[in-house]
Amino acid sequence: MKPEDSHTKWIVHLAAPLVVGIIVLLGQSLLQPWVSETIHARTERWNAKRSAFAQALAVVNKQLAAHPFNVGPDTANGPVQAAMEPDPSEINSAYDNLVLLADNRDIVDAFLGCFGAREGQTMVWHNERVRLWGLMRAELGFKPIDLKPEDVRFWVKKLQ
Repeated sequence: MKPEDSHTKWIVHLAAPLVVGIIVLLGQSLLQPWVSETIHARTERWNAKRSAFAQALAVVNKQLAAHPFNVGPDTANGPVQAAMEPDPSEINSAYDNLVLLADNRDIVDAFLGCFGAREGQTMVWHNERVRLWGLMRAELGFKPIDLKPEDVRFWVKKLQ
């Protein structure tokens, strides 16, 4: 074996991992910030969407609580009204956030359905809120749950 062959072999064995390492470091330094920024943006968007959904549900719950309902079969004094109706600015704010952040138009439609604001709607039933929950859970990436409208007995409102 010639001395230059062992010298060349030694350089190749040392240089190859060094070159690969430099390429990996360059790739990581270029890709890592982009990947990190993308993950951060997705997380922030998910958090904003979750917050908007929670706000919308709070307004829907306030609307539901504002209408008289029977607590149970032994309610002595008749129907109970738990709260005042939400202010129109609360409804509009929740609606705006849904329009801005929801990817599924059906979520906005289900929200309107909880207020009896869908075209041709004559009643607001339990299934309006159950539908809204299901659509929101799906958009947030949660697994569906088997919740039926009859499981949620809160109120029914007849529209004028």
